[in-house]
Amino acid sequence: MSTAPHSPHRLIHASAGTGKTWQLSGRFLELLAQGVEPRRILATTFTRKAAGEILDRVLARLALACVDEEKRKELGHQIGRALSAAEARALLARLTRRLGELRVRTLDAFFVHLAKLFALELGLPSDWNIVEEAEDRALQREAVARTLARTERLELLGLLRGLQQADASRSIERVLLGEVRQARNAFLDSRAEAWRRVRPAEGSTPEEIAAALARIARVPLPLTTKGEPDKNWKKELIGLLERVRAGDWRAFIEKGLGAKVLAGETTYQRQEIPAEMLEDLERLARQAAHELVNEVALFNAAALGWLERFEESYDELKAEEGAYRFEDLPKALHPRDESQLGSGAGQNLEQIWFRLDGKLDHLLLDEFQDTAPVQWRILAPLASEILADGSGTRSFFCVGDLKQSIYGWREAEPRLLKRMHERYPVLVPEKLTKSYRSAHVVLDTVRRTFETIGLNPAFDKPEQVQAAREFQDDFDAHVPAFDLPGAAFLVEAPRAEGEEEAQLAVLKLAARRARAIADEAPHGTIGILVRRNDPIARLIFLLRDEGLRASGEGGNPLTDSMAVLHFLSLLHLSDHPADSAAAFHVATSPFGPLAGLAPASFKAQQEEVARVTRRRLALEGYGAFAASFLGAVDGSDGVGYGAWDRRRFRQLVDLALAHDERADLRADRFVDHVRVTRVEDPAAAQVQVMTVHSAKGLEFDAVILPELDGRFAPRESELLSSRPDPGGLLTTVSHARSETVCRLSPLLSELWSERAERELREALCLLYVAMTRARHRLDLLVQHQQDPSKTGHDFAGILRAALGRGPADAQEILWKHAQNSAVWLPAPKPRESAATRAAPSELPR
Repeated sequence: MSTAPHSPHRLIHASAGTGKTWQLSGRFLELLAQGVEPRRILATTFTRKAAGEILDRVLARLALACVDEEKRKELGHQIGRALSAAEARALLARLTRRLGELRVRTLDAFFVHLAKLFALELGLPSDWNIVEEAEDRALQREAVARTLARTERLELLGLLRGLQQADASRSIERVLLGEVRQARNAFLDSRAEAWRRVRPAEGSTPEEIAAALARIARVPLPLTTKGEPDKNWKKELIGLLERVRAGDWRAFIEKGLGAKVLAGETTYQRQEIPAEMLEDLERLARQAAHELVNEVALFNAAALGWLERFEESYDELKAEEGAYRFEDLPKALHPRDESQLGSGAGQNLEQIWFRLDGKLDHLLLDEFQDTAPVQWRILAPLASEILADGSGTRSFFCVGDLKQSIYGWREAEPRLLKRMHERYPVLVPEKLTKSYRSAHVVLDTVRRTFETIGLNPAFDKPEQVQAAREFQDDFDAHVPAFDLPGAAFLVEAPRAEGEEEAQLAVLKLAARRARAIADEAPHGTIGILVRRNDPIARLIFLLRDEGLRASGEGGNPLTDSMAVLHFLSLLHLSDHPADSAAAFHVATSPFGPLAGLAPASFKAQQEEVARVTRRRLALEGYGAFAASFLGAVDGSDGVGYGAWDRRRFRQLVDLALAHDERADLRADRFVDHVRVTRVEDPAAAQVQVMTVHSAKGLEFDAVILPELDGRFAPRESELLSSRPDPGGLLTTVSHARSETVCRLSPLLSELWSERAERELREALCLLYVAMTRARHRLDLLVQHQQDPSKTGHDFAGILRAALGRGPADAQEILWKHAQNSAVWLPAPKPRESAATRAAPSELPR
């Protein structure tokens, strides 16, 4: 469907490679050509790279229109009016003179802008700043210590008993910090009553349980065919009575008669459960549900109590230090609790929007499927005001793709995009399905995978089937804009023993395929995309063995260099002089002589070395101190460090120099900063290895996917939650026990199913994003499967069922597209960069 011609508002569902940025940049230029002041347009997107690309595309298209008649006609057609070369030049001149007024930003950057403008109204300190993750983690640890110091001992013991139910082996700090890191976002996006909604059903009294056990013990045991009491039954009943008397309700529901009764079965060990025993077993099952659900409720209460106390201390520390993270700003701009509306943020939020509303007439939202509910709650007043305006002088533009929502762990809510036209009937959804990126062979492989995915046998649970059907409903077959050569393969790795060896076999296969692709098309770009960061370093190593240089988009922490690790051990030693392991690590490295540590005598030297290091850091700073080791790095070639270490250590020096501005006396903070900060290797490489998340928005001539086996959601969220209104607060929050425990409560069961649907849908989005990064060639790599007729419950199972089960041929190929091109990559031609976003070179119609 198309938006009515007179409507200034647009809602676009743009599939991968269909020219989303082209559409948005065109709308931006259309507004400028109409005489709209740049400062009255706000364009937002999800990443800084995307924001930069939108701005680049606006300027590039306008510059090309000044000198290229075809590009000028194309632009004129899109914006609805013809442009002369003189008009294009005048528009470009006006735009470049006012670049500082352009508001093309990430949502995070826009919220920072608001918070800077209205710091006083929002209750923020005047000199606040955004801090790095390592510094924020240090603040969190300090907030934990402050909270512990101000909490009464008995109250604290109660909280800890509740929070350590799941894992009593963890230290107190790890338990408390772990709760903050996994549950704080949900805490900030919900009210207290959401954490109290899980309640157990009524239980039995101890006397009733004792009576039930006594009756069970008196029931005659079933007899064997020989007429003797069944020994297995006797053993089970003894164990069952012991489990119940010990209060081990988890064991009761997980095995034996308890598990059978909960599953609705009436037999055990091929014998009917006596009717006189069944009623009492069902009573015990209800009591197990009461006890175990009550444990969850107590855990939730303890978590809520802890998070409330922690947040108070954390807020105080952030205000004292003026140190905030991006995720703190939505909380300041839109507090979750209406009782806070009398404080700085809530009281002035409407005034802030009233003042901004007079300055913004046009709102352009990119990657809207990745918007979080709290972000939308901040933007919604402006969007509603614009969409309610009937003058035609204000406009709303929203573009996204439900199939590319892969940031659920950042609170992304794709239902906001799905229901946008229901909330605002003035918006009529448009769909873009013509791909300007991929060859027909690649697009047809994507179609075969997703067009009937709701029927794929890889899904064995009702929630998975439902999520797959919903994904299928949102999928439309893509049409190629160009007749490009291409190739697609499903390839099976050699047989390997054990899970770890099977994973390694696929990574080795990926390196070999990359080598072959590079030989076939030395001018082509290759992307090896994985789901987790863990395999990246190993893949880069395997590629080097194949003679291929590889790099990662966005970079990796500098800890992929041995020289950096040795230096970090020295810094760690300065904070922990008694750490002999750190001292030995330095002593046995090329840094040993320079630091004053020898392998034979390091224990006697380590305390003095730590003291000297602390003194030098205080006098010289981290940058100069790190730079003093460059000679040791450069002079160890062939002995300890190589070219990679030299490059990475120089980047460490740069990082240390930047850190000097906010350095303190604790070297551990810099060590933490280095371990979490990603730094990209500037050396260009034909092969890029990265996560699918990092590859979002990029394209490659050839894509290799080697991580298709394993669970759909590698790490299940430890929280269950429900948000009936996509833009509203969470109405229910609970910690997750096992699925067996959750199925004991109707509410927990519903929450478990909701999470399973969300996580599978996001997993399917991840597979779609990964496959649609390919321009000409797609290599899908799966582990060896002993029985090809079986369907695994993973991406590999989806692809085997959709494309081909094999058996593999001599080249390890399970399936290849019937229309594969012998030469899948055309001769080289000038390109913008090694990996760019899709850019239509003809006008979409």
